[in-house]
Amino acid sequence: MYNSSSGDVFCEVMVDHKKGMAEYLKTALAIVAGILLTFALMIFMPALFILVIAIWGLVMFFIRLQRTEYEYIFTSGSLDIDKISGAFRRKRKMTVSMEQMELVAPEDSHELDKYEHGNYKVYDYSANDTAMKNYVIVGNIGNEQQVKLIFTPDENMVERMYHYSPRKVRLSD
Repeated sequence: MYNSSSGDVFCEVMVDHKKGMAEYLKTALAIVAGILLTFALMIFMPALFILVIAIWGLVMFFIRLQRTEYEYIFTSGSLDIDKISGAFRRKRKMTVSMEQMELVAPEDSHELDKYEHGNYKVYDYSANDTAMKNYVIVGNIGNEQQVKLIFTPDENMVERMYHYSPRKVRLSD
């Protein structure tokens, strides 16, 4: 956390996204494809054996891209969420201002019950780890679209969001 002399709040959290079944399946398929291509190359074109290095380089690159991290940056009423793939590829996924948020609450909070039924687009930028506490942001983001955003901030970030807008943020029980 950082408080500047102008009173702005800056808080940053980085979480690793725990791999799910889809990521493990993609990794296994990449390895199987690498093995099959290696055998096919050795059987049908042994003179081009040097291409095996390129094949396995591509397999390793693809496996590395399966590692995902999310970075949450809260700056004076604005939450930016970036996705980092393979520890080198960064992409801004969403920016949400406190004015667009209706509610920020823990995922298991009863405050979210009234938002259970509705036409919400769900974005999951969480750590996908049951040991960590997820929060949900409900609001109209972008083109007046109703959104539920799942993310995994630390307690410090939630406190900063609460101090910025106590009516919209519910702290954990």
